[in-house]
Amino acid sequence: MTQINRLFPFRSVLILLSLLLANLFSTNVIARGNPNQNGKPVVNKKYSVKHKAPAKLRKYFLSPDLSLGLNSGYDHSKSLKLDLGNPGAAVKMELLAGRYINEHWCIYTGVGYCLYDYRMRYGSGPSLINDTVRNQSEDIIEIPLGVRYTSTSKKLFKTKHYFGAGLRFCLLDDARSDYHSVDLLYSNKETRQADFNAIYVRLFVEAGIDVPLDYYSSFLLGVNVSDGITRNMSKTGIVANANYGMLSASLTLGFRFSLGL
Repeated sequence: MTQINRLFPFRSVLILLSLLLANLFSTNVIARGNPNQNGKPVVNKKYSVKHKAPAKLRKYFLSPDLSLGLNSGYDHSKSLKLDLGNPGAAVKMELLAGRYINEHWCIYTGVGYCLYDYRMRYGSGPSLINDTVRNQSEDIIEIPLGVRYTSTSKKLFKTKHYFGAGLRFCLLDDARSDYHSVDLLYSNKETRQADFNAIYVRLFVEAGIDVPLDYYSSFLLGVNVSDGITRNMSKTGIVANANYGMLSASLTLGFRFSLGL
């Protein structure tokens, strides 16, 4: 009897362990998909909820972006002559808001503040001595209006690709410029905001990768190229004899957060 009493706690522990192992085994089988009589898997929602896609995707999103890039000025009247040897810099901070049309397409708008520095070269004679180099900078408030296509993947949280295009409506906040001759015989610094149009329009195209962090947010890394389709220089300014433009290419980093509105 004493021997049986000593074994009783040990037997109790064995019984509890057996029940626990049986429960864990049955849970794993159900979670992985234990087929029922019809051959279809029965999924335990309690253990699969973390890997189950939402029944209804959210319609809207916010995306704060930061862009760093290079610019080159050129003269439309003398064909596309980019000054790639002395590029300027571009910095842009932007907040986008958009709506999903379906699983691939979305439309968006927003507001951004952009700093553009660029160089333009123009001449009045047959030699480089008569050519003038104009260094200009613009502080722009931009309002984008774009459409974007994003690929889909059958694998959960797999990197996707996106492509897009649209217009940027540019509102001039400030502008500065200075110029000098190529041979440096003369130079002048000036601030003539009147030489710039207060409003002009740029066309942009974009492409990049979309790295999902979960079902409602993702990290974006892409390239954005833009160019003006209307004059950024005023027709009444000191360089009104030509239509100068600025081509910009930027690397963009951003995050996208879906909203359940």
